[in-house]
Amino acid sequence: MPMLPRHLRPFVFALALLACLAPRAKAESLVQLTLHGEIDEIGGSFVQVEIDIWRDQKVVRNDIHLHVAQGTSAHDLASLVNGRLADAGAVVRFPGEGTGKPTEAHLFIEHTTAINLRLGHGMWGEVTTCEEAPQWIRFDEPQLVPGDATLVLTATTYHEHLKTPGRLTLKLPLDKDTNSAALSQKLSTVAGENGWVSERPTADRWSPLRSDLGAAVIGCNIRFESKTADWRLEVQLHVPGE
Repeated sequence: MPMLPRHLRPFVFALALLACLAPRAKAESLVQLTLHGEIDEIGGSFVQVEIDIWRDQKVVRNDIHLHVAQGTSAHDLASLVNGRLADAGAVVRFPGEGTGKPTEAHLFIEHTTAINLRLGHGMWGEVTTCEEAPQWIRFDEPQLVPGDATLVLTATTYHEHLKTPGRLTLKLPLDKDTNSAALSQKLSTVAGENGWVSERPTADRWSPLRSDLGAAVIGCNIRFESKTADWRLEVQLHVPGE
């Protein structure tokens, strides 16, 4: 096999290095936001949807804080969020726009670096990190309507050595009288009992890492069931360059 001329070798090496690094450099954090239910409070209620997008080499925050009327459905709110994100230049897809169930809606949002929800009053949500593990998850207790909640976590794993996929699950009741740090500690304990290896980067945050068999988490669904109480869910993803 003929050897490359000496003067071309550095360029070929640089191209090969870029090819290896390119997948890590791209900001392709696809998140699926799923909304359920409808606002059942007479006179309506306050909802918060906050979505950070990586755009033009920086994090752009999109805060959607609204008082919406009684009867506002998951589909209604998803339609509004879709429009606001599109107006802000985000890449977002709403497969059920104009169709589907009024009380369930899905948005696929590209280049997401964080997503936070505070719903309740008849509506609840779930966040799916489609291409990676969350950097961390945090919960904050209700502000307007106290109440318990249920957290269900489901992750897809992949074992690099064995080349096999896997699945992790856990279910955790959330007590209305607890706080963020206590929830993080409890989640860490329950996760360990169910085959998750995790860490707590701060006292009130929890990070899934891998299974206890060494398989990496490559996608995660955070299902946060609290139809009445307005709990807050915060999900942080990878920010390019950090």
